[in-house]
Amino acid sequence: SIVRCYLENAIYAKEDVSRFYYNGSMFRYERPQAGRQREFNQIGVEVLGEKSPILDAEVIAMGYNLLKKLGITDLEVKINSVGSKASRTLYREKLVNHFKAHLDDLCDDCKDRINRNPLRLLDCKVDSHKDFYKNVPSIIDSLFEEERKHYEEVKKYLDIFNVKYTEDPSLVRGLDYYSSTVFEIVTNKLGSQGTVLGGGRYDNLLKELGDKDIPAVGFAAGVERIMMLLDDYPKNNPDVYVAWLGETTIETAMKITEELRKNNLKAHVDYSSKGMKSHMKKADKLGVKYCIILGEDELSKNVVVIKNFETREQKEVKIEEILKNLF
Repeated sequence: SIVRCYLENAIYAKEDVSRFYYNGSMFRYERPQAGRQREFNQIGVEVLGEKSPILDAEVIAMGYNLLKKLGITDLEVKINSVGSKASRTLYREKLVNHFKAHLDDLCDDCKDRINRNPLRLLDCKVDSHKDFYKNVPSIIDSLFEEERKHYEEVKKYLDIFNVKYTEDPSLVRGLDYYSSTVFEIVTNKLGSQGTVLGGGRYDNLLKELGDKDIPAVGFAAGVERIMMLLDDYPKNNPDVYVAWLGETTIETAMKITEELRKNNLKAHVDYSSKGMKSHMKKADKLGVKYCIILGEDELSKNVVVIKNFETREQKEVKIEEILKNLF
């Protein structure tokens, strides 16, 4: 969609390099595999108009740092180069010759792929453990000199950007318009569908869609998969729970809540009367750090009780000094 917009609006005539990001719903036409959805949400980054290998490394680093800043751990960056159409044609011949010798041992999908899209044989989840996969020809050996140089530069700048990576010669991505650098960021927390973010260079696509020889690189990430990985991390919990006891305390409780919010604290307060046990249970469930307790006795003394849910300690403080005793 980004490429179509770029071509139809002749953005290439207005600027040398174009940088885009997007988010929104996507839909799969084919039958979704296990762990995938018909409709899903995706975020992505695309850069058009620049062929430097430094940009490839920068885009990979951007995706990696995005996931790290979200607090996601156990990430592995996998990279490869699939070369150009010309070098891939040579490689396909080697690949087909290798797998034809083991045709009877291939799964049904791979028997179809060997003629339609032999590169996808490398991505097989059924046969990849079999012995004949151990000596599959490497695509790197089929790269032309300029393509190999580009790949080496990508690796050099990944080192400069402090991105640890693993070279994976079986990584080809699922779409035929990719060229040169391809990459995936994977985790072992999602089972067989472990790819969180993936992409690469697709210099062929603009030629196919708009007859423009314009290089491009980008990535996409599934929002639902990211959300699944965030389940292990803290939620957007309130900072403070305000517990009021007795009908005469509700107005002061609301004033306290408003003051907390004015000072950028996330405060939760209920609007109906509860007993102390119900308040404590609710505060604990919300995962707050502090609970402010205001009963009729406290109100008569112009104080509240502040309970720290992490240490389980509590103390009595004057209402006007509540903020001084939080965080």
